[in-house]
Amino acid sequence: MSMTLTGRGLILAGLLALTPGVLYGQARVGDGGAYPRSEQGPVIYEGASVLLGTGEPIMSGVSIAVVDGRIAAVGSAAEVASVAEDAEVVDASDLYIIPGLVESHTHVGTMANRAMAEFILNRYLYAGITTARDMAGDVRSLGDIQRASLVGEIDAPDFHYASLVAGPTFYSDPRTVSSSWGEAPGLVPWMQTVTEDSDMRDVVTMARGTWASGIKTYAAIDGLVLARIAAEARRQGIPVWSHTHVGPARPMDVAKAGVTSMSHVCSLPAAAIPQEVWDEADAGERSGWVDVDLADPAIERVLDEMKERGVVFDVTLRVYQQQEERRAAAAAAREEQGPEAQREGPPPDRRRRGVRARCSFDDGVVMARLANERGVMLSTGTD
Repeated sequence: MSMTLTGRGLILAGLLALTPGVLYGQARVGDGGAYPRSEQGPVIYEGASVLLGTGEPIMSGVSIAVVDGRIAAVGSAAEVASVAEDAEVVDASDLYIIPGLVESHTHVGTMANRAMAEFILNRYLYAGITTARDMAGDVRSLGDIQRASLVGEIDAPDFHYASLVAGPTFYSDPRTVSSSWGEAPGLVPWMQTVTEDSDMRDVVTMARGTWASGIKTYAAIDGLVLARIAAEARRQGIPVWSHTHVGPARPMDVAKAGVTSMSHVCSLPAAAIPQEVWDEADAGERSGWVDVDLADPAIERVLDEMKERGVVFDVTLRVYQQQEERRAAAAAAREEQGPEAQREGPPPDRRRRGVRARCSFDDGVVMARLANERGVMLSTGTD
């Protein structure tokens, strides 16, 4: 286990390791030994209040022994003293200790910028986040950041990243150019193009070779191709992290494919898009947003499938709040600039992803609560 001290709170990673353990596959294959920078001798934090976050009351008078930069024992003062002889004793009676928090959806390397990535990860650490999952970027940079975090060169959470696979049309997205700068997006091991003709053994092997903790599936993949990716990934021992709607694969297709996690709660209502609308989209007659009934039983059926298969729901509520804030600010700016600014350009071309269910931040909150009520494990990603 690892720890970090932030403000007046000691954050202990490992007390609640359930979500990281479910999400991550390779990249933590053994005990790396003591942290190279753990030059400080053993320390006992004595008399702290511990909140596990499991619904149990706060435990008071708890002592924690830290040896070689790792938590060696948690218990009474007498219990921990035996594992940390000659330790420095720190009075922690005014400290509250919580499990390390998990940021399960971030992007610190869409464009390689080591200084910016270090700043973001250090800020996470001081916010109590001790594990972070990067959901696709330039792994030439991300791998270096992971190594620096692992060996203690930088102050950062435990760091995991994805190797991305997607259908051919996705690579028109400018972010893929940023994440493969100097090479061709779709043709590099960390951003591969997949089709029904792809050799999934090679695809997964290449992804694993980037030392990613998981494979992310993004867009323009159908259900059969997604299931083939997930099956081969299971065989090779690496999880698949998918968007909830990767079009043409719909939410139920994704839930049944064998993925480990599904991202973005506002993609869930796509399950309620009527079949006739999908048919119009497939025929090229329709694209863009579709209003749906959030009480449609199809949404609950997807959640029940996720619960049955143990799929983690990475809801990313914060990103929808940010989107609404940006839209409101843009509308206010246009209003202030006068009638000339009201003439907006054409709406974005969303045909690359076909039709999508309209979903506000408030709708996302409703969907997240429904998922929780139906027993789906949620993770705290922000995107």
